[in-house]
Amino acid sequence: MSFQWIIIAAVLYIEIGVGILLVLPWIKPAFWRTVFNTRIIRDVLKHGRTIFYSTFVVLVLLFADAARECIKYSNLDEGLLAAQAMPEVNTLKANIDMDSVVHMRLFRAQRNFYVSGFALVMFILNRRILTLILNAQLDQNEQTATQDSNEVKANRPTMTELDNILDKNFTKTFDHLKNQRDEVIADDDALKENNAKLKKRLNNKEMLFNKPIFIQPHLSIYYHFSLPQLIMTEVTDSEGVFDKNTFIRKNGLSWFTTALFIFGDLAGAGLVSLPTAMVSTGLILGTMITFSTAIIFGYTSVILGKSWMILLKHWSQYRSHCRQPYSEMALRAGGIYLQKFTTLLIFITQFGLTVVYLLLASKNVANLIKAFFGINISFCMIILILSICILPLLFLKSPNDFWMAACLAMLSTSIAIILICIASMIDYNYCQQTHETPDFKTSNMLLAIGTVMFAYGGHSSLVTIQHDMMKPQQFTISSLVAFGAMFCFYLPPEILGYITYGDSLRDSIIESIQTVYIQQIVNLCIALHCILAIIISVNPIFQQVEETFNISHNFGLSRILVRSAIFAFCIFVAESIPSFGPLINLVGGCSMTFTSIILPVYIYASLKARDVMIENKKDNQIPTLKEVFKYCPPPTLIICTTLFFIGIIGAFSVTFSAIKQVTTTHFVAPCYLSVFEDSNAVDAVQHTNCCGHYQNVSIYGDSNKYCSLPKLDFY
Repeated sequence: MSFQWIIIAAVLYIEIGVGILLVLPWIKPAFWRTVFNTRIIRDVLKHGRTIFYSTFVVLVLLFADAARECIKYSNLDEGLLAAQAMPEVNTLKANIDMDSVVHMRLFRAQRNFYVSGFALVMFILNRRILTLILNAQLDQNEQTATQDSNEVKANRPTMTELDNILDKNFTKTFDHLKNQRDEVIADDDALKENNAKLKKRLNNKEMLFNKPIFIQPHLSIYYHFSLPQLIMTEVTDSEGVFDKNTFIRKNGLSWFTTALFIFGDLAGAGLVSLPTAMVSTGLILGTMITFSTAIIFGYTSVILGKSWMILLKHWSQYRSHCRQPYSEMALRAGGIYLQKFTTLLIFITQFGLTVVYLLLASKNVANLIKAFFGINISFCMIILILSICILPLLFLKSPNDFWMAACLAMLSTSIAIILICIASMIDYNYCQQTHETPDFKTSNMLLAIGTVMFAYGGHSSLVTIQHDMMKPQQFTISSLVAFGAMFCFYLPPEILGYITYGDSLRDSIIESIQTVYIQQIVNLCIALHCILAIIISVNPIFQQVEETFNISHNFGLSRILVRSAIFAFCIFVAESIPSFGPLINLVGGCSMTFTSIILPVYIYASLKARDVMIENKKDNQIPTLKEVFKYCPPPTLIICTTLFFIGIIGAFSVTFSAIKQVTTTHFVAPCYLSVFEDSNAVDAVQHTNCCGHYQNVSIYGDSNKYCSLPKLDFY
């Protein structure tokens, strides 16, 4: 992709992002009014017409150029003559014929045509949306000014009358307030007398029974013979009891089931790309990155659990069902703006995870059907069929209602890991002789870090799982067990894939496995895991949207409509970007870094400082940055500050490399456009990536029959 088309692709992504932000329901109009009233935006709007027409002309010219290229190469004979006139074609290897070159040129021309066309359409749509918003703002300002002017005129004659009324009734009002004060004092004395009688009654008889006596609908008093005094515990609902920094729910997940949920939610999709990350970085550096990421992400998972315990300790309303616990922690730690920012990041992260899981599951199912039954079903059609099958399971309320999904997800992932290791050892004798490793590149290392972070990330859904635990304080044990198990499960496939396949690996290690039946069993296991992970990962999005629109907690038509609409949008994005490889690096490097490193350490440091302030009988207010440094324990502050800056640097570096990869990778046409193209060539491609530097070594001998097309510039 040449430079101008990279710029156009970047413009298209920016336009899509701006369009999504403009239509998000939870961003209030007041926010956009504030943005459009800033000095920078006002200065830009002064030259808005010139900027629009200049950009529009450039986009139209590029669109016309792309159309010209499509027409140029659409005719095979004319395309061959044009290709022969190119000096670089004459230096191609003998095994690449002119027909392939012309089709490659035609594909690039069609890609540029799609990109420039979408960019032009989105540019016009965004301009229209911004125009409507600005016009609505001007109309509202005029109405407000007119209304204020009328109110001032209407209230002028009443100002003098109001002063007279206040002067006449001042003495009467003062006497009334004095009487109210006396009544409050009398009520307070009566309350003290009732409390004294209640204590006397308790000391005489009720101490004989070890059971709660309900004084008010939401207050229970428990008696313990081993304690010298009564322990009073406030309960806001019937879901559990909080006592001595310990919360016990009547029904919920055990710590072991929670560990299964964490493992089942996080492990799976990233597993198939980790060997590729190891090849990109090298054996020693790759192992260090994997180990460090497991330690850091395990620690942030633990402190997220401790942050939630602080909320349970000081705010009793969170002891009942809470739809968005992560956002509530951000609210208590940094205020309403941090809550909105966190909600947006959670939406992006979980949405990206869901799309990746859906793409990977559909791709594996398509390969499975093609390998065993010889049936070529469109990958895009598999996405629709699989989504319809999953949809009924998405109507379950919370993780506590589908705990069996976690067990099945962990079981399928474990089987896949064992089979990948066995297949790699079988292929070692055939592939190791032609094994080569690519040269080290900083960009490849950053992309590998994004892949590893994607494999261990996903913290935005962990607090939702902890919320359903019987004993949430045991979440630390669950996190340590889950992340320790993930590291032990991840490392062997990485090492074996590195020493066996080398630079023949691509996005997924599954396609490099040479033994067909093992390859397809792994495909089935990973597909099953991704299907189950979709149920877990998309649930926080459902809960946030339902909270925004005040949907009932009980099952009903509203839940079905809302969740179906959200999942339909996930399907649309999957059909628009039918390639999961670049998405993994982008999601892992961008939103995953914020939700799994940066936000957890800041939230925990702020809540820890606020907890200390409350214990020391300070004001129960959101701590400032100065108060965080003052009241947060020094060891916690040092660790959180270090991880915060590591996360910031890593997020921007990895995101930049991922965006560069997305804009320069081979363009894959959306499913709803690819129906107009000939798919016979795609269906004829095999499903196994062969070994060796030139990707032409197969255990079955005939590389033309069993190998997919080589991709020598992958690294």
